[in-house]
Amino acid sequence: MVQKANQIINDYCSEVTSGGSLIPVISPKIKLPLRIKYLHINKREVKYGETIKSSCTILNEGSGSKKISLYIELKRLGVKIFDEEYKFKINPKAQKIIRLSELKLDKEKFRKGKYILRATIRENRSDIDTKATSFYLQTKRESAKKGFIKKVSLYHNSEEPIRYKCITKGEIKINTGHKDFENIWNTFSEKPNILNKQMEFYIIKICLDEAINELLKIKLKGIKEDLDPDDLTREICEIKDKMYYDVYG
Repeated sequence: MVQKANQIINDYCSEVTSGGSLIPVISPKIKLPLRIKYLHINKREVKYGETIKSSCTILNEGSGSKKISLYIELKRLGVKIFDEEYKFKINPKAQKIIRLSELKLDKEKFRKGKYILRATIRENRSDIDTKATSFYLQTKRESAKKGFIKKVSLYHNSEEPIRYKCITKGEIKINTGHKDFENIWNTFSEKPNILNKQMEFYIIKICLDEAINELLKIKLKGIKEDLDPDDLTREICEIKDKMYYDVYG
């Protein structure tokens, strides 16, 4: 649990693992009106015979319709394995989900290792925005070099909050006697394998919440006057959504 939580934290909010007492200055992140909002894959660690299912969400916050293309490429060790392109129109103030081609991971076509899937949106042959994600075939995901979470301690008390204070020196104490855990237990008690997974998923999410809270504090301390707080809130929410999604990957 700790390793997976730290991997996700390192991927999406590495600022909280940088260490030291200095707070970095956070420059306003320019939000493009036409951009890739999410690039999702169904699993991060896969085996031969499994299938990668991915999707890309495009957001157009502009006032006009756009005719664009979405270019997808898959690489291993910098070598292109696969690519494809989608052309479509996206209306103003709208988002569009593109379901990408499924990748059946056969031994004849794919070698073991890390693969990087990159999506790029283009308008009039110019790159507008790009995002990348990765998966690992028959190999373990890279360990986080620095761990925000050092230790997870569990205790049981039905009268206390789900957390015993905030994370302290890398240790987070989680109360499994809380009603949230009771609900998980009641729902999956007859399916022990699923029960253990659901408990693990929920504990990882609690760890991620601590990192997200720390990231928000860092960004608030470095905020500039010309940065709209609503933009910061949306950015944090998007990061949280992506981290939660990876819990199940």
